[in-house]
Amino acid sequence: MSGVKSSDQGATYPQESSIAIEKKQEVHHLETHKAWESGDADGVNAHNNVGLAVLEQKHVIPSTGRRIPTSKWEYATFCIFYFSLNGAPIGGNGGALRQALTSEQFPNMIVRWGGESLPLNSMLLDITGILFAAQLVILLAIGPYADYGNWRPYIMMIFQAILCICQFAMCGLSKASQWNAAQALYVVGSLSANIVTAFYAATFPGLLYNLVNITGSALVVTFYAIAVGIAAGVGYSNTHQLITSYRVLMGYFGAITVICTVPFFIVNKHRPGQQLPAGTKIWASGPRQVWSAIKSVRQLKQCLLYLVAYFMLQETFGTYFNVQGILQNEVIHYSPLLLNALSLVSDLGGGSGTVFMWWLQKKYRFPIKKAVLYGACMTLPPSLWGAIGCFTNAIGFKHVWEFWLAAAYNFQTAAWGAYATSMISEVVPAPKVYMFFALFNTVGKTSGFIGPFISSAIIKRANGNTNASFWFLFAMGTLGCVCLYFVDTDQAKIDNALYLEREAAEMYSAEQRAEAKEAEKTQSLLYAMPLPMQVDPEIDPLALRPSGRARTTDAAKVLKASLKESAKAAKRSAKVAEKVAATKATQGLICRKYEYEYISQQSLNIMSKPHFLAITYPAWAHTRSLIGLTANLMRLNPELNITILIEASRAAAAETEYAQYQVNDLGRRVVVHYGEPVEGEHPMINPPGAGTFLQTVPRALTPLLEPICEGAEAVLDPITGPVQLHRFPITAVIVDLTLGFTVPTIKACFDRRPPGTRRPPVIAHASFNTAFIARVYSDTVSPLRAKSKAVVEGSSDPEEKKHLYDELIGSNTDVITIPGLTPHYTFESDPVKHAAAGSSTILVDLFYNLGKIGSVWKDGYVIGWPAVWGKELQGPLEKLFDRVWQMGPQLPAFGLDEWTVETKRGECNLFLDRMLEEAGPKSVVYARQGFGSAVYAPTLKTLSILLSVFENLGTRFIMATGKCPPDIKEMLDTQITKAGKRGLLIPWTPQKAILSHPATSFFLTHGGSNSAMESILLKVPMVVWPGGFDQPLVANELVKLGVARELIQIREGPNIGRRTWLGIIVKGTDEAIREEMMEVFGSLDKDAGQGLRAEVEKLSEVLWAESKPGGASYEAVVDLSKLC
Repeated sequence: MSGVKSSDQGATYPQESSIAIEKKQEVHHLETHKAWESGDADGVNAHNNVGLAVLEQKHVIPSTGRRIPTSKWEYATFCIFYFSLNGAPIGGNGGALRQALTSEQFPNMIVRWGGESLPLNSMLLDITGILFAAQLVILLAIGPYADYGNWRPYIMMIFQAILCICQFAMCGLSKASQWNAAQALYVVGSLSANIVTAFYAATFPGLLYNLVNITGSALVVTFYAIAVGIAAGVGYSNTHQLITSYRVLMGYFGAITVICTVPFFIVNKHRPGQQLPAGTKIWASGPRQVWSAIKSVRQLKQCLLYLVAYFMLQETFGTYFNVQGILQNEVIHYSPLLLNALSLVSDLGGGSGTVFMWWLQKKYRFPIKKAVLYGACMTLPPSLWGAIGCFTNAIGFKHVWEFWLAAAYNFQTAAWGAYATSMISEVVPAPKVYMFFALFNTVGKTSGFIGPFISSAIIKRANGNTNASFWFLFAMGTLGCVCLYFVDTDQAKIDNALYLEREAAEMYSAEQRAEAKEAEKTQSLLYAMPLPMQVDPEIDPLALRPSGRARTTDAAKVLKASLKESAKAAKRSAKVAEKVAATKATQGLICRKYEYEYISQQSLNIMSKPHFLAITYPAWAHTRSLIGLTANLMRLNPELNITILIEASRAAAAETEYAQYQVNDLGRRVVVHYGEPVEGEHPMINPPGAGTFLQTVPRALTPLLEPICEGAEAVLDPITGPVQLHRFPITAVIVDLTLGFTVPTIKACFDRRPPGTRRPPVIAHASFNTAFIARVYSDTVSPLRAKSKAVVEGSSDPEEKKHLYDELIGSNTDVITIPGLTPHYTFESDPVKHAAAGSSTILVDLFYNLGKIGSVWKDGYVIGWPAVWGKELQGPLEKLFDRVWQMGPQLPAFGLDEWTVETKRGECNLFLDRMLEEAGPKSVVYARQGFGSAVYAPTLKTLSILLSVFENLGTRFIMATGKCPPDIKEMLDTQITKAGKRGLLIPWTPQKAILSHPATSFFLTHGGSNSAMESILLKVPMVVWPGGFDQPLVANELVKLGVARELIQIREGPNIGRRTWLGIIVKGTDEAIREEMMEVFGSLDKDAGQGLRAEVEKLSEVLWAESKPGGASYEAVVDLSKLC
């Protein structure tokens, strides 16, 4: 049985068995997909897969309408609303005011309460318990109803209004005899505040996911700083001033609360909730939903476990704040100045702690659970500190300095406050978010009712020693941390999917479920549908904008027209799709051709997963290079997700290329194709075709870029149909340097995201050598940039431009000295005249246009060339770009038998094996002079001369035609037939397999950077026949390194008759070309050839070291993989 051997692991794997396994996976995937389409999805969608469970939760329960995108204003006002949670005065100044009035009414600190005499602090804790008992009843009564329909914003509006009324009413309390009114207003206002907070938290997942709220925190800090000034101005030297100060602050904070909350209610959209089950009355829906959850309590074990942990920790932390607050007011003698100053320090500590945790998560990518567990553990030390106060007066919240310390310690407890709410959305069913958030906030918001009641009893038994209650809080918090440790968020998502499937089957009719599923499919397609090139004139094209804001009243008509347009390419796409599917099946990859592609994602923690968007250019060398980079990035960073855009005609070749990297990228790589598959000759085979393609690429790319960058759920692929996108925000964009025109569109899309969202860096990727990049962008490295600009901007007249070109470049003998290269004259930069392009200045135009848009790459530049050869140019380039990564080569592991994955594998292998047997090692020249390159250097005449030289020398060779011009293809067919068994002509070659074969001697190449690096890695010296772009510079560098010979006499145009820097006169005649080729190829088996081979073997070791840990290129890839 044949096998594939990995050089990295030194093991042989039975190929047939692996394919059999992958076929089983494919059958399972097909069965899953069929079940989904038929509506019989129970048991196959999400029961063993976290990612499927995440997506299943969104769609299994029928909703009342389409999802509504979040606007910038809605997001901004949502953040500002956060002030009401921490800045509303009812819990701070209001609590201090009611305590001050009660203390004045009862100077001996004993209050007649509930038919008995209690210490004042016990009475205050009893009232807190009553408050949260009432909250339990109200939230559990309202919460289950809030998940239905879209009326829930009114809940927040009503209770926020009650909160504001209570706050302003407390401004009128000035006498000790009004202590009862103060208690009542405090209870009602705090109850309203807690209900608003609960539903504010439930609104959070619908607007955004796991974003740190810095805007609201900053407002709290700012307004508390102003409050400190107000308190100092009013004064607090006597009881009257003290109460007056609190009343003024209540009015001040009350007004700010109104200002910060009303705008959100104005712009907030009423988003759809779940439908009422058929035949169910609205009044019965709440109890029915609660009963369904109770019956499923065993299924929702993880949710229940976190509820227990959350309850204990919030009881601990909340009651700690109540007890500490009571002690604080006594120690600071109810000073409003100190109270608000301590609040200011506390919020500064909390805000900075939140930012610090965000930075840590961004850097180390830990999941939410770890952050919550850390924050939970950090809530325990304050309770332990207070508990120690039972035995000593030195500490235990008995001195003012301890409260300053406690306020600063809020830096550590910020992790609990920042992530505890986010953790809820990790474990609760998505469509039931309001009911479960109400439940969680009922049992845990700020403090509970059990904790205060028990603490009150403990204080009473301890003869009024408030510190005694801290032991109970410390013990309960420790138990909560233990429960939290055992919560499994991944299992929770699977449990939730099972629960929702069961509820959907029990409570909703088959018609409701079918209609909801169809509506969801239509909505996703409309949201993600690219704008077609031609649209039915009766339909408003803006109705198809990716933002989902359709302006037509007939969604079905829009969808039908769009699908009709897409169907025009279906016939061509089908062939490519079959080829892609076959390749993926062979390599153990699952074909992405289904209507919904549900990918396994190991966490819903969106902020913890880096996500790169890569955009390739259709030229194969460019596409292939970026494929290699993304594959190796995924290899180095197991958390990294990739979305890559590949031109449709490269679909099958791209999957073949990815397969060679043997990276377990399933679920982390999403491929989206753009454009339409091209049959026959590809437009990229010559410069005119490339120019035409540069016009069509924007039309194909832009409709896909907008939904991808703006966070759409899916896009429509011209080959595979709708493709489900990653759910993670894009953290970096890597774009081929030739696609600079896409950058403004990309940046504009990200700029439309909610305020405060960081735009990811947009980085260029170049599959060229470093010298070429320096030549294009740096005036200090090469004068060609300025000369190209003078040619292009000097005249629009073709003849005048040609004259400028001849004067400034073509005939210019100025010496160019680029670090790492041999000096050369200016005219040597352009060795061929490019007559096929219709202009001798085409490369000048391209150089100019690339250099002109260099500023769009300010964020960074990735160069696919070894850092060890470009280190002298690192400094000059870093002056132009914020970051520069040189990281060649990005190549597959050569342990994979390439004969099994490339085309023509049998013919090439048999030919080389026969040559090895007949002529021995190092006997075959592999010729591939850029037949697929945009700049096609060989001509019919020069290729004829080459083949005649091969015939005269008896050279054995393999020649790749690629997609060369028809006249050359006809000549090659004739000449190769003459060569008989010495030569093999094939359209495409498994290049690395040929270069690694022992029969291969030399590589005749156009000097592309990928080919040059592969040849050196595999210890094959080269003969270089450069055309344009970076190829002359690559040839120069390879010759200087001693691993190649360059053909000089094949040069054309202004080079003819001139002496090169190395002293060779370019004659350009047929005889001169023949004489040079005879000398070069005739010397390959002699000392000159052996010298090249010795040098390439040395450099191969250097290059291998570059691509391994410790090498500069390897470390550059590692550094890039961590970019976010």
